[in-house]
Amino acid sequence: MKGNQEHNNGRQLHMEDYLQENKLETEGIAKVPSILDVFSLKEIDTKTVTNELLEGILSKDNMNLAFKRVKANKGASGIDNMTVDELLQYLKENGEQIKESIRNGKYNPKAVRRVEIPKADGSKSK
Repeated sequence: MKGNQEHNNGRQLHMEDYLQENKLETEGIAKVPSILDVFSLKEIDTKTVTNELLEGILSKDNMNLAFKRVKANKGASGIDNMTVDELLQYLKENGEQIKESIRNGKYNPKAVRRVEIPKADGSKSK
């Protein structure tokens, strides 16, 4: 390192090995390009994009990961009172039918049970 500091991308590196922000004035606001900036609307096949996204969501790996997270979090039973352990067997028996109804736009989810979780400050989160 030269001297006490070295300039690095608008920051100063000091001998104490920490970065200190320099005051920076920007000329305008940087814009993150959207997919619409990259492709014209005529080039985007929304049905294909939607199907690919849906298939990713419904993939075996993603569904298994979701189930494992619910189980690890000791997920409470829903409005139907089905436990996580009962859910696994239910999904083995009915999972493909549920996925197909989602793909076809025929799936109607049931209501969700709301659980309020107490916080340290006495309030509750939903």
